[in-house]
Amino acid sequence: MSNDLIITFLNGGLANQTFQYIFYRFLQLSRGSAEGVYMDDSFFYTHRIHNGYELEKVFGVKPALLSGLFDDDVWAEMIEQKKAGRSIPQQLLDMGEPINVLTESDTLQEFNPYSGEVYTAKGGCNRFHPRLAELEGEWYLHFYGLNTGYFLQFRDVLKEELSFMPFTEPQNKDIQARLLSEDSICLHVRRGDFVDIGRAVEPEYYREALEKLLEGHSGALLAVFSDDLGWCRDHADELGISLADKVIYVEGNRGESSFRDLQLMSLCKGMVITDSSFCMLAALLNDRLTRFVNLSGADFGWKLGGLAKQENN
Repeated sequence: MSNDLIITFLNGGLANQTFQYIFYRFLQLSRGSAEGVYMDDSFFYTHRIHNGYELEKVFGVKPALLSGLFDDDVWAEMIEQKKAGRSIPQQLLDMGEPINVLTESDTLQEFNPYSGEVYTAKGGCNRFHPRLAELEGEWYLHFYGLNTGYFLQFRDVLKEELSFMPFTEPQNKDIQARLLSEDSICLHVRRGDFVDIGRAVEPEYYREALEKLLEGHSGALLAVFSDDLGWCRDHADELGISLADKVIYVEGNRGESSFRDLQLMSLCKGMVITDSSFCMLAALLNDRLTRFVNLSGADFGWKLGGLAKQENN
């Protein structure tokens, strides 16, 4: 291996993958070269989550994956070792590589158990660390890259790379036309795994946010997206959905077509933002956003390049 090697963590569903891709590209673009920067795709050889690895399918991007750095038989053995509990950075250390591990998250030992010295990024999780592009030597970066700073630094390049395929489904085309022609507001209610791990947002949050977004916009079209639309219908009053005069519940985009919800969300002029990476990504990729509410208190460096007004007061 070369003396300069940066490996970035890759895992999760499409939104997490995309934020991690943005972080990876930030490093390459800041360094002025793509050489020596890789994404560790080993997670998808040992886990099945959501729809698997989706970056290439949804956006057509082809990052330099770590699996491509090794011969097939060597990589296959590394995957077997990972299944036995030896993470990729641990294996590199055991091979005699002077790998340094830097993490912003307390999930390091869960996903990448490591016996060597671990450095922790200052400021905690999800902060913007522009000087990471100056690293020299061999590094494994256990980062999720959720801070918007990584995107805004190279917004024009990343917006072009992270472009969706045109809609082909009649239902999505119809919804797209409505969202583009009306004063549309997006509400994304994530249930499912968030309920299981205790991260589900309380209905009062959505209601308060919608009150702010609908003030002065009584004729707005509210588009509701969720992995549990039945629950949303049953709790429409609590969620504030009933405050809107016009409501559509967006259905049909499941499984391999789940990304279409993300695409539709990115067309709305107003958004309720939560700490769901799916919701955050839709806001980041949204060129039409004029106003949003983020009451979560989560510090992700929430900036949209001055394109939208935050209706939090």
